[in-house]
Amino acid sequence: MAGAARRNETWMQNALALKKRVENDYFDLNVNFKALDDLLFKLPDSERRLELRVGPGSLLEASLIASARKQTQDDARRASEELAKLRRIGP
Repeated sequence: MAGAARRNETWMQNALALKKRVENDYFDLNVNFKALDDLLFKLPDSERRLELRVGPGSLLEASLIASARKQTQDDARRASEELAKLRRIGP
């Protein structure tokens, strides 16, 4: 509790600004993860249309796309857990 004496108005303003920055950064990160997941989900359909023009050897393997999508989802889940952990930090 000795540290509470140093928590003046400036300290609170800085803490709130940092909290807002973290929330915004994690929101943006989540938006990017969702966009990447959506692109990876739609990629096989896009590749099917290209296959006739470029041949199947030029396309990504389905397992590679699935692996990238799983990693993206895992990273998004981990970021969500990190944010939840940060939100639990209290005085």
